[in-house]
Amino acid sequence: MDRLIIETVLSDVDEILISGDYSNTQEHPCLLLSYKAANIDQIIHAFDALKKLLANHEVSLLVCETMVSGMYDLEIVSDAMDEPVRINNKVIEHEEIRKLRGLLSNSPELKIATNVSQEENWIHADKVEIRVC
Repeated sequence: MDRLIIETVLSDVDEILISGDYSNTQEHPCLLLSYKAANIDQIIHAFDALKKLLANHEVSLLVCETMVSGMYDLEIVSDAMDEPVRINNKVIEHEEIRKLRGLLSNSPELKIATNVSQEENWIHADKVEIRVC
C-alpha cells in the first residue's frame, strides 16, 4: 500500500488519546488514534500496511503544535519512507498533551495504536517529540 493512501485513510482520526498503565516501567505509554466505526476495515488495513512498512526501522513521532490552540499535526517519520505519514490539523485535548509531556519527561518512547483493531496491534516509536512547527 502506498504511503499516501495510508496517510489519507489514517487522517480520518476522530480523537487522539494517551492510554495505558504506566506504573510498570517496562510498559511504554500509548498514543491511541481513535476512529469512528465507519471505515474500520480500511483503517485496520492501512495501519497494518504502515506497520509492515516500518518493520525493522527506527520510527519517530513528531507532535507539532499549530498556530491554532489545541490543534496539532502528527508526523510518523522513518527512513523506510521517503516522506513522513502526516495526520494534520487534529484536536488534542490539553489534558492529553499534559499527560504526554509528563510521560515523555521519563522516556522518549511510546506506542502508536488504533482503537479499531481486535488484536494487539501497535507501532513502537523510538523517539517522540512535541514542538511548535
